[in-house]
Amino acid sequence: MHTRALDSVGVRDVPLVSLLRRRGRRSLARRGLKRLQAVGLAPFLREVPIDRLRHDDKHVFAQEGYGGQPIEDNPTYRFFLAYVQGRVDDARRGFEAFYADQFARYGFVSKGKGGMFGGSLFREVMRQHAAAGRALDRDRPVFCPDIVTRAIARRVQQRFELLHSIERDGYQPSIADPVIGVLQDDGTIFIEGGAHRAAALLALDREVMPGVLVMTARTRHVLRTLRVIK
Repeated sequence: MHTRALDSVGVRDVPLVSLLRRRGRRSLARRGLKRLQAVGLAPFLREVPIDRLRHDDKHVFAQEGYGGQPIEDNPTYRFFLAYVQGRVDDARRGFEAFYADQFARYGFVSKGKGGMFGGSLFREVMRQHAAAGRALDRDRPVFCPDIVTRAIARRVQQRFELLHSIERDGYQPSIADPVIGVLQDDGTIFIEGGAHRAAALLALDREVMPGVLVMTARTRHVLRTLRVIK
């Protein structure tokens, strides 16, 4: 999928808001992102220089020290870089230790705050407990440490498979799962989602991230209010 460079056309904030209004707010609110895709996301996707990207600044990320910071400050970038440089065992051990620490501290913190509750690793832990026949309390499960360790190892392997995929086939952005970028007054762009993909691209010496749905804070607020994009 071809996307245009950010600076070639700028951020078309007003046309996007107008498009939403023309197509009907209630309909968009009911049908969410699929409806927004149908009316045409492609003109708003941008190819953004990675050095302009900043990590989402949700509470947990800020507390950990990389919220709102350049992509190279995200710990996952260091693990991807070590892997690319051939330090595979170090990268794997570091990634697994990082996830174990984060899951122990933020496993029951909501995704909206930057935690892991309901996220991909949390779901993998739940799936593996179910596969092992281990019943869990729905509201406050007590996890088996060995199963958590296996789930983390599987999730880390999937992260490195993402890295391999980008290296082998190039980065293929998807309209079905756009990285949302919110333009700041200083010209940087805070991304919501896509931090692992951005870190992988940077570790592979890529200079841009294609397919970013860039918008101003005003438009982001409108979309969140309408529940078009959560």
